[in-house]
Amino acid sequence: MRIINLKLDPSALKQSGCDRRFQLSIMRGHTSSITAEPLTMGTAIHKYAHQRARGDDLELAMTTAIDWYLEHLGVDSTLLISAISTYNPSLFLPLINLGHLEMYYEFLYRSYEFDDTKLNIYLCGTIDRLGINQETQQVVAYDYKSTRKYKLSEVVNDYRYTVQFMFYYWILRRHHDKVPQLFNVGELCDSATNVFVQPVPILLSAKPPTWNRGPLLQFETHLDEFEHMVGLQCDSIAQLYQLYQSQGLLAPPVGTMSDLCTRCEYAPACHSQIEGKFDDMIESLFTTRVYDPSKFGK
Repeated sequence: MRIINLKLDPSALKQSGCDRRFQLSIMRGHTSSITAEPLTMGTAIHKYAHQRARGDDLELAMTTAIDWYLEHLGVDSTLLISAISTYNPSLFLPLINLGHLEMYYEFLYRSYEFDDTKLNIYLCGTIDRLGINQETQQVVAYDYKSTRKYKLSEVVNDYRYTVQFMFYYWILRRHHDKVPQLFNVGELCDSATNVFVQPVPILLSAKPPTWNRGPLLQFETHLDEFEHMVGLQCDSIAQLYQLYQSQGLLAPPVGTMSDLCTRCEYAPACHSQIEGKFDDMIESLFTTRVYDPSKFGK
């Protein structure tokens, strides 16, 4: 029997709304040949924050972040230096251990069998930092968000109801028993009053850039609905694989064009069905790799 292991993080789930986009990016592993500058900047800032939290001094952490940024063709090292220079560790609750820093998790969620194939769907992701208040029993999952927007309120509203934050909250509340790094805080995560997620926006347009503490967020009333939604998406993905991927066919796009299509890097694939044109377009714009969130930013 052929065994296929598919890893789904919040970014992958967000793409599953369009069968074609999901198949191209997650199943086939196509990714843009050029990494966008905001992503490179954000990753370098993450690296700096993680090293400082581990105990590295300012000079070592800054040198590592800058070297990585330049190696990956970053174009504004002055802005990067300004952003990491204003890092403020007082924004965070204490770490219990280093396992709660840049915390990657992965566990088997569902399995499907069809024909001679077994499809295993793993849920995964990375929490930037987990802080614990021993006195109040509060558990906070932090997520760094570098942005060029000017207003903190706009950034907070952008992330208040995102799949990513709801996913983190759902993992902490409903699936902490499947994540070894959370075994030591499992009892705290069992209580709805203890668990929060919190964005940490880094406003790059501020002079100088600032690190900010966003609101503490909870999604307790959405947990059952979210669980149901993830299950439906997994069922849809299994059907997508059975119908199209296994036969080497291109899945259909969504039924109607929307404004989201104009911002999709795969939009040309919806209009390039002349024989040979599609493969030429993919080859010119994308590289191919296994979609594996555990290796992102490495």
